[in-house]
Amino acid sequence: MYAHVRIRILLAVAAVAIGAGVFTVTEVQRRADTAAFEDYSALRELRNATMRVALAFTEAIQHGSEASEEVEASERRVALTVAGVQARQASRSAAERRLADEQVAAATDLADLANQAVLGGQHVLQERLRDALLRRFVAANDALLEHLADQRQEARRDAARRPVGLVLALFLLFALLHVLLIERPALRERRRRRAQIEFGDAMQVARSEPEAYDLLAHHVERASGARQVTVLNRNNSADRLEAVTPVEPGGPTSLGLEGAAPDSCLAVRLARTHSRAPGDDRLLRCDVCGTSAEQTTCVPSLVGGEVIGAVLVEHSRPLGSEQLGVVERSVTEAAPVVANLRNLAVAEMRAATDGLTGLPNQRTVHETLKRLAAQAGRTASPLALVLFDLDHFKAINDTYGHGKGDDVLAAVGAVSATTVRASDFVGRFGGEEFAVLLPDTDLAGGCRAAEKLRAALAAISVTGVDRRITASFGVAVMPDDAGESDLLLRVADRALYAAKTAGRDRVETAHGTLATAQLEPAG
Repeated sequence: MYAHVRIRILLAVAAVAIGAGVFTVTEVQRRADTAAFEDYSALRELRNATMRVALAFTEAIQHGSEASEEVEASERRVALTVAGVQARQASRSAAERRLADEQVAAATDLADLANQAVLGGQHVLQERLRDALLRRFVAANDALLEHLADQRQEARRDAARRPVGLVLALFLLFALLHVLLIERPALRERRRRRAQIEFGDAMQVARSEPEAYDLLAHHVERASGARQVTVLNRNNSADRLEAVTPVEPGGPTSLGLEGAAPDSCLAVRLARTHSRAPGDDRLLRCDVCGTSAEQTTCVPSLVGGEVIGAVLVEHSRPLGSEQLGVVERSVTEAAPVVANLRNLAVAEMRAATDGLTGLPNQRTVHETLKRLAAQAGRTASPLALVLFDLDHFKAINDTYGHGKGDDVLAAVGAVSATTVRASDFVGRFGGEEFAVLLPDTDLAGGCRAAEKLRAALAAISVTGVDRRITASFGVAVMPDDAGESDLLLRVADRALYAAKTAGRDRVETAHGTLATAQLEPAG
């Protein structure tokens, strides 16, 4: 659209410029022709007047005082034409003035000589002088007329060349204007479109939310020339606004995001782009970017009418309409991709998590066991597996109800997750059975971890359940007890069965009992 407007403007300017140029050249040529014609006419008139003086001179010699009237009339004509020639002296060159002065002097002298002839005198001498003056006048007059003719011819050639030069100059001017007004904007638009297509393609193959956020921030920063681009995300609980791309530690944005709620950002609260410059005095001030020393533009990220975050752009100079358009289109294009990745991550987490205890489920336990077993095989390091099963859990369900049984499982899951190391893995293996994976841990370390966990479970107190929560533990270690994950799982299961058979609430290994505790009577 803008390109079409520029083309129309350029064509209008071209038409006006060509018309003005043609008019100017024509007017200059007309004035030059008029001046040349007036010069030529004045010189021809002076020549005619001078020739009449020469004739009057002849009459004066032959008839004396009888020709005085003719001589006086000739003198007046010469005086008039001399005045006309002299009046145009200012517009002539030095050479032209010299030739004109010679003619004026010769014509004036010839008129004076004719007047003397009326009075009588040496006629022969006067005739010779007349002939000399006449020759001098004619030579100067011919030279000046020839010079004016050459000058007029040169002026015509210049007039013929000027339109060509004008056309060339206009061509170069309009070529430059075409580049500045059409080609350069078109080139920028093509580059912008290629960058936007590249961004869209990259977003479509993004594998995770963090990768998508980094792509968005980098693209917006590159397209807008911003100093800093921060992607803000509303957390899953919708009670906090967090930066998901790097933020300058201790900077205004970092401080503004400390404990920020989603509506702390005006762009999120208003669901539209919010821009501000330092010193803006507005009724509503953004808590996130309101103290920034830079100009800021914040664009909300909307999916289905719901704001899921925003992109905060800090820039030293105001964003142009094209730059702002790129930022808004990029955020709009990225929003559904980010939402899909977020939903996928949530779905994967739910698929891998036990809904009751919040621990990884059985499928995740098997996958993690295979991964850690392969890693242990590559690094030649031990891997301990602990399986434990709650004792008399059926009796808890039968006595207190399945609701209380679920409370017990949830409490066991919470205690188990907080008892092991951060590098360890705890998952619900099914029913009331759980699995613990301890990387880089030998048999003794596995048994110590199992005993610690057994004691922590025994200390659990569940409201409405007035009995101790105990569990039986089986420990197996790779590579001592098994060389691969499936066999390791079977060995640990046999050790757990041995703990159950030996009276429960104890830790057993494939090699026998390593730890015991105070037992309850079997129920």
